[in-house]
Amino acid sequence: MSLAKIYLAKLYAKNFFITLLGLELFFLLIDYLQNQKNIPSSANLTVLYFYFQSFAALRITLALALIFGAIWSFIYLVRSNELTALESLGMSKKEAIKPFFLVSITAALIYMMLGFTKAGYYYDDARAILQNKHASERVQDLFFKYKNEFIYIKTLNPLSKSAENIKIVGVNENTVVYVVEAKEAIFENDSWTLKEAKTLFLDEAKEPYMTTSAQKELKTLEGFKPKILDNISQGGEGLNIVDAISAIWLLKDQKLSLEKIKAALFSAISMPLFAPFFILILGYHTPVASRGFMQAKFAAFWIFATLIGWGILTTLSKLSFYGPIGSYMPILAIASIGSYGYYLFRRIR
Repeated sequence: MSLAKIYLAKLYAKNFFITLLGLELFFLLIDYLQNQKNIPSSANLTVLYFYFQSFAALRITLALALIFGAIWSFIYLVRSNELTALESLGMSKKEAIKPFFLVSITAALIYMMLGFTKAGYYYDDARAILQNKHASERVQDLFFKYKNEFIYIKTLNPLSKSAENIKIVGVNENTVVYVVEAKEAIFENDSWTLKEAKTLFLDEAKEPYMTTSAQKELKTLEGFKPKILDNISQGGEGLNIVDAISAIWLLKDQKLSLEKIKAALFSAISMPLFAPFFILILGYHTPVASRGFMQAKFAAFWIFATLIGWGILTTLSKLSFYGPIGSYMPILAIASIGSYGYYLFRRIR
């Protein structure tokens, strides 16, 4: 990378981080004013709450900071005639835009990678602190079907990865084949281990029609992480990327509607990509020379366009999750923005 591109990348990165810090502080301040009565008096919990909320706010602030930082940087380069100077040194406008796109797409990909970690659940952790609940708040009366089994869990504890009072009913067509009961279960080695499990086998074809067996440990529900079970009743909205993919893979053959889980997954993937593609559009419409350049008009128009575009994308994401439109709509919207941005980028000389 040439020195000029390194300079542009550093300039943009600096403006991006300053903008991101300002937006994060703004959102945390608004959140504090809204929830100050419910924030715990404990200093440790307060610090944890704002730590979790700062990561959760990135869902909104990251894309806006990337675009606002680019607007700020482009205004500076045009106003100071640095774009003209770079062009006179042989750097085309297309080459000048590339560092902005590379920095923004890198930041977006890093954020997406956070969705594969526990950071994807920081919003839930912050809500738990705000509601004066432990992050391991138990889920009650969970019932679902997996393959040829109906599973009922009286109590699920996601943080300790344990469950109480589990009943599994195995069926063959319309006939009950067996019933498994256990007082306790632990999630370990990517499956649930039922402790002191009792199994009742039913066979109408031969005597004895009912037989029982007891096992100290019984493996079942392979791949069903506690967080996946916890979010089944919520439709998958709270799942991070990796658990959403796991849930779709596990439930794809169960004749269940996976549209909400898919919508949450596609939104988590598509939303961060809004900023890099939008920056290509912004770069195309940025003039090189400062003559006739109206800074205030340029900033106001593109800030307004950013907020409108981000608002439409967020609305599509919500509508796809709650059902009026297809779960693929966020991906299609981002693909359209990306295609248009790439088209404009190719037209730049």
